[in-house]
Amino acid sequence: SFSPGLSSKLRVLKHLIWFDDEIKLLHFFFAPNKMTSRAARLALMMRPKKSVQTVSSSPASYDGFKDLLFADKVVVLSGHNLRKCRDAGVENARLIYPGVGGITPAAVEERRAARRKHGVDDGDCVALYAGDYEFGGAGNALAEIAGRVRRPDVIFFIACRRKTEAAKRVESEWRETFQKNGLAG
Repeated sequence: SFSPGLSSKLRVLKHLIWFDDEIKLLHFFFAPNKMTSRAARLALMMRPKKSVQTVSSSPASYDGFKDLLFADKVVVLSGHNLRKCRDAGVENARLIYPGVGGITPAAVEERRAARRKHGVDDGDCVALYAGDYEFGGAGNALAEIAGRVRRPDVIFFIACRRKTEAAKRVESEWRETFQKNGLAG
């Protein structure tokens, strides 16, 4: 999983130790890893507060996962992760589905203008992958699927940002796979 550099972690740790006493709860929202989990555990030992840790995506492995959790309550965002956490012995995990609200669909003319801007006809089907280059491995699978679909009315868009230097290499690999399957990269 993605892990920020040491200087970023030290800045966060400083804020976890020196914060306003009025703060009653600390909410941690990151993919658990050894260093960050240790730092958060240390901060909570130095400044005890109630805590919540949200695990926003599935770890590569649940072996030792329980040891990376430190908060009073652990929140997961899917039934799959809740079952895996429980199987890994995480008793304090709770499921809260991610909420998306207040989104008003674009007017028909706005959608048509956006489609024209990107060369998409009104009748075309759009498939969007808005994930990570490196984590999850969906990009290569998407390139393979897109190569099998072979329908001119199905358009695949990839919207990713490069989080690390290695992402450039992965992006190149994806482009190569798309081109190998006869698709524009």
